[in-house]
Amino acid sequence: MTFIAYAIIVLVMLVWTFWRPPAAAAMAMCMYGFEQWAQSQEPFFFIHGTLTNFVVGGIVLLGMFRKWMLRGTLFGDYPRVGVVSMSLFALAAISMLWGVYVPFADHPDVIIGWVTLLLFAIVVPLLISSLDDLRVMLMAFLTLGTAVLLLLLSTASMYRRGIVFQGLLDPTTLQTKTGNPLAIGAMAGYVAIVGILMNFQQLSRFWQFIRWGTSALAMFFAVMTARGAFMAAIAIIALALPASRGLRSFAGITRLVLALCILGGLTSFIFSEFGQGDEFRRKSMWNSDAMHQATETRLGMSRRALEYWVQRPEYWLMGIGNGACRSPEIVNHYPHNVPIEVLVEEGFLGLALLVSLLIMAFQAFRTSYRICRHRADARGLVVTAGALGLYMFVLSNKEGELTGDSWLFCMSIIMGRVANVLRRSQSEMSADENPAALLKICA
Repeated sequence: MTFIAYAIIVLVMLVWTFWRPPAAAAMAMCMYGFEQWAQSQEPFFFIHGTLTNFVVGGIVLLGMFRKWMLRGTLFGDYPRVGVVSMSLFALAAISMLWGVYVPFADHPDVIIGWVTLLLFAIVVPLLISSLDDLRVMLMAFLTLGTAVLLLLLSTASMYRRGIVFQGLLDPTTLQTKTGNPLAIGAMAGYVAIVGILMNFQQLSRFWQFIRWGTSALAMFFAVMTARGAFMAAIAIIALALPASRGLRSFAGITRLVLALCILGGLTSFIFSEFGQGDEFRRKSMWNSDAMHQATETRLGMSRRALEYWVQRPEYWLMGIGNGACRSPEIVNHYPHNVPIEVLVEEGFLGLALLVSLLIMAFQAFRTSYRICRHRADARGLVVTAGALGLYMFVLSNKEGELTGDSWLFCMSIIMGRVANVLRRSQSEMSADENPAALLKICA
């Protein structure tokens, strides 16, 4: 049955991508969750661990090809933030020429990280060139993400924080092999943000009635797998809800208050019932001492990386080389903090590119929101994209690495491209037209 379900999901996404190319981005956003579900059901998918990566990559490339066939171009309205992102990636790649440690031999997963970065941060944004494309991407993700979480809930088992891979043991501990819980927690956060912040219209109103059930499912997985993802998602949703719902009318304020009350109630219930529902989570996840220890561990990695870099002024400008923090003499791992990693491995130049990228992404969000703020569905799309970008940035400060954190760059480029489209469409309209006509560019 696992192979049949796997094939059905892939086939549905292939057809959806052929029909609406931006749907391929949803498959990419769900890749790690989908992969872990398959590995939890059949050892075949763990033994052939790159199979799902190739399948998702093929669907994304199909989406790019179809987009080119339908539109005739892939780079229209390409934003400056994309150019800055490419510059940072180029600097990271070149920096390995003078790096103090090249990680490829000891850490082959770095190669997979680079391939994923290039595919998701470069190709996926080419699929999104309008608000309608963004709507297709988010609706496809909400559908597929909910399906993956339901499959995990109904067919997979959990051991402590991770999804259990059936029939497999960790050779070092001889314990049950489990998946990366942070990947599941991050995806669950994406689902909660999209499900709550979007303003559904027309046929998508179906989601109005199940958004809170979907979001509760997502928050359940977040609270069970990743503290940081759960807390970041809740905080960002609460911060972004007023902008999404709008405060221009009594009805809007009423909807906002109701949404915040439901959010608070769900958060309290899920945390009390599941966040501390067993001894492991009480003592190892949500215990204050455990959380303090986890924070200190991450800060310690960043501290060791910074100390090594500060003591070597010759590397201040261009860094010690991408991946060099994995050296046993430095951290023996990536620092779990992308801004710190970029500063140490790509130097002040790399950090300047990263900060520029973040500023441009914020400016793109502000421009898009200003243009779309009077129309609920378009406003919801812009706020959701902005919230996802903020969520990805917050997570990048506690987990992941430059080559494994492609969604921060992907979402920044998407926001920049959408802002360029909206800005151009607005400028093309005659100043004599009815201002209400400007809303058509948000359709």
